[in-house]
Amino acid sequence: MFEEYILSDDKVRCSKIASDIGRRKLKRNDIEQLITDPRVQKEFRGNNFTQKRPSQVWNKEYLDKLTLFATSGESFNRDYLLYLDEVAECVSKATFKKVIVAGVIIVLVIIAGIIVYKYVLGSTTANASAVAINSLAVESEATLKTALVIGGTI
Repeated sequence: MFEEYILSDDKVRCSKIASDIGRRKLKRNDIEQLITDPRVQKEFRGNNFTQKRPSQVWNKEYLDKLTLFATSGESFNRDYLLYLDEVAECVSKATFKKVIVAGVIIVLVIIAGIIVYKYVLGSTTANASAVAINSLAVESEATLKTALVIGGTI
């Protein structure tokens, strides 16, 4: 199932695992399964990831840096992989929330634009149309009277 992470010579692609966790291609359940593989366990260095930071500083930039720790191999272990997953999940949720907020703002701007057009510009257009129709009516009435006078009816 996870053969894309293990080469034919049983060498584990640690950076690929970390990268896929960072991109949310691998999630906690996948990680739990993957780390039961003895070939992956053989690559573990230490038991703990000691460079954890508070969640207030977790962002895309931190996630990218954290993903690179797997390249060095010093921090590749169960604790690191699960921490990386936790950071990646938090960052992806924050990104998703930003996209939702941006979408809501765009919809609100469109609705405000429609309201402005309909009630501000629309009423100006309606007033201009009413004036134009009145003008045409007065002009038509004058033309009709002129035609009747010339025709000798009045």
